[in-house]
Amino acid sequence: MGTGKTFEPGNNTKWNLTLTTLVTILVLYTTISRLLNWDISLGSRNDKITLLLAHLGLSQVEFHLEIFNLNSLITLFTIFCTTLLLLKQLEYIRTRAFWLASLPLLALLAITGLSSCWSVAPGFTYSRFSLLLAGALGGVLIGLVFQPRELKIILEVFAAVLVIGSSLMIILKPEYGVTYDLSNGVTSSRWFGLFSWKMPAGMMMGFSSVIFFFKLLEFKQQKWAGRIYGMVFLILSLIMTYKSLSMTEVLAVAAVLFVVLLGALFLKWGDHLKPVHWWILGALAIILLLVIWFERSFFFGFIGKGESLTGRLPLWTSLVPVIKERLLFGYGFGEAFWKDSAYYQPIWDQFPYFLPVFAHNGFIEALMDTGVIGLVLWLVFLFQVAFLTLRYFFRERTLSSLFFFSWVVFIVVMNVANNHLGSYETFTWLMLVISFASMVRDIINRGTTLTDSQPA
Repeated sequence: MGTGKTFEPGNNTKWNLTLTTLVTILVLYTTISRLLNWDISLGSRNDKITLLLAHLGLSQVEFHLEIFNLNSLITLFTIFCTTLLLLKQLEYIRTRAFWLASLPLLALLAITGLSSCWSVAPGFTYSRFSLLLAGALGGVLIGLVFQPRELKIILEVFAAVLVIGSSLMIILKPEYGVTYDLSNGVTSSRWFGLFSWKMPAGMMMGFSSVIFFFKLLEFKQQKWAGRIYGMVFLILSLIMTYKSLSMTEVLAVAAVLFVVLLGALFLKWGDHLKPVHWWILGALAIILLLVIWFERSFFFGFIGKGESLTGRLPLWTSLVPVIKERLLFGYGFGEAFWKDSAYYQPIWDQFPYFLPVFAHNGFIEALMDTGVIGLVLWLVFLFQVAFLTLRYFFRERTLSSLFFFSWVVFIVVMNVANNHLGSYETFTWLMLVISFASMVRDIINRGTTLTDSQPA
C-alpha cells in the first residue's frame, strides 16, 4: 500500500533531465537497431573512409565498420546508463508496490536470461537477451520518469523522425526504400523506407499511425498549426503502413482504431450497462470469433490471405513435434532454434519461402524459445499490463487514456502472424514495459494497490 504522496523522481535538475533524455534516445535506437536497413549507407561510407585514410598517407589501411559489434557495444552501454539512472528513482523502486507489480516482469527476464544455459545457440540467446534487458530497463526508466503527456511528446518526436526519414528514403533513394514484386502478372511496390523489410516497416509506421491518431484525439486543444501537422503525419504514416504490404501490422492499426471506437461508445453509454449486458456482449464477441474462424477463407480473402494464412498454418502444424521435444523450457531465447541448421533445416526444406526464418507467430515462437514456462510468463505479463491499462482508462474516462491499453492491443494482434515478443525485435517490448511502468508510477503516486478499482 502506498502512502498517498505523489513522489517526484530524483531527476529534477536540468543536468539529470538532459542525461535522461539522451539515454532515452539510446534506448529507442537500441530497440530498432536490428530493423534498420544498414545497406543504405554502410557500403559507400566504408569506401569513403578508406579513401580518406589513403589521402592521409595510410594507403594500406582499409576501414570496415562492423555494425553488429558497434550495436552490441551500444546495447551494453545503454544497460549500464539505464541502471545508473534507475538508481536515482529510489522513491519508486524502494516501494513494496513496485516490486510486487514487477514480479511477472522479473520472472520473464529470469527465464529468458537463464535459457542461455540450455540454448542450442547460446551466442544468439545472449545477444538477444541483452537487447531485451536494455528494453526492459529503458522501459521502466522512461515509464517512471516521464509523465504521460511528456511521454507522448517524446514518442511523437520519434515517430515524426521515422516518418520523415522513411519518406525521404522512398523519394530520394527508392533503390533502397522501395521494392517491387511481380505476382500474377501484376507488379506491386512495397515501401520499406528506413527499414530492412516489410514487417518492421509496417510495424514502425503502424506505431507512428497510432501516435498521431491519439494526437488527433486532442484536436480541440491544439492550435491550427498543430492540427495540420498532426493530420499530415497521420496520413503519411497510414499510407506508408498500408504500402508496406505487411497486412498483419495494418490489421493491428485497425484493431487499435476499433478499440478507440469501443472506448468512445463506452464513455457515452457505459454507465447504462448492467452486468447482463456485459455477458451478452462477451457472448457475441465469442460467437463472432467462431464465425471468423470457421469462415476464415472468406474473411482472409479481404486482406489478400488464403485459408492457410500464406502458409502459416501448415508451418505451425509442422512445429508441433519440435515443440513437444522441449516442451518445458524450449530451445533458447532469441529464435535459437532457427540459428542451428540441425534443427531448422527440415522445417526450412518444407517452407523455403519464409524468410527470415522464424515461427511467424509470437506466441508459438515464445513456446519454442522458453517452452511452456516462458509462454505462461508472457501471458501473465500481457494480462497484467492489459488489466492495469484498462483500469487506468476506466478511472480516467477519456479517450486519450486508452493510449497505454492500445499498445497491448497493437502487440497482441501483430503476434498472431509475426514475431513481436522480443526475440526478434524489442521495440514493441519497450512499449509494453513503458506502459507497465507508467501504470506502476500511477499506482504509487495515487497510493492505491494493484487490485484497487478506485483511488484510495
